Amino acid sequence: MTGTAYRRSLGRSRDGSSAARGEAHGGTLDRVSQGLGPLVLILLVVGLLALVTRWAFGPGYGRSARPAAPPDDGLLVLVATVSSPQTARALRALLSDAGIRSTQRTRAPHRTDVLVFPDDAARARALAASFTG
Repeated sequence: MTGTAYRRSLGRSRDGSSAARGEAHGGTLDRVSQGLGPLVLILLVVGLLALVTRWAFGPGYGRSARPAAPPDDGLLVLVATVSSPQTARALRALLSDAGIRSTQRTRAPHRTDVLVFPDDAARARALAASFTG
């Protein structure tokens, strides 16, 4: 029992009241508030960094979107635009039978381009014109 009485008396002042209990136990509230100070500071710095990076790398609300660059076909020439990739493959098979190398590109739904090298463009256009696909 002496241990219990000793523990009880730690939180009391000389007049018997428990007003000084927080100081006697090492100031639990003080330790918590001291630990919150650096935590709040860290959260404030991280929040400020997030705002600065959003401002610097954000979409730019007042800016207009960059215009889309025209497609660069490189060495290839557009000879036909068809409505589906399957039709483009059929046209490419016809061009291949004629000895013309070709490729296809789908830029948008229902828009598939057939491209050939410039040397073969005239023959490819004539074959594409007669293609009924």
